[in-house]
Amino acid sequence: DYGIVVGDDPLICPLVSRMLDMKILPFSSAAGIMAQASRYKPKVVFLDINIGPDENGLDLIPKLRKIWLYVPIIVVTSMGAQFFLQNLHHLH
Repeated sequence: DYGIVVGDDPLICPLVSRMLDMKILPFSSAAGIMAQASRYKPKVVFLDINIGPDENGLDLIPKLRKIWLYVPIIVVTSMGAQFFLQNLHHLH
């Protein structure tokens, strides 16, 4: 069993791995995960809202959902709740 973390913070993977006692595969960009997503069957995906300077993790959710219909996608961010609430329209 393994999970996937999509984000630009290198400290997240070891933290999630320790918390879940699970191997975690890191991806630092939307392009990186989309190029390889079909190869994997993770138990869970942790998705950072700010993947990089020009990438929004919320935009990635519908694309990942087409590949992993039933895999939980957990959105993580260091941004405040206000930013998250203002950007919920990306989920539709």
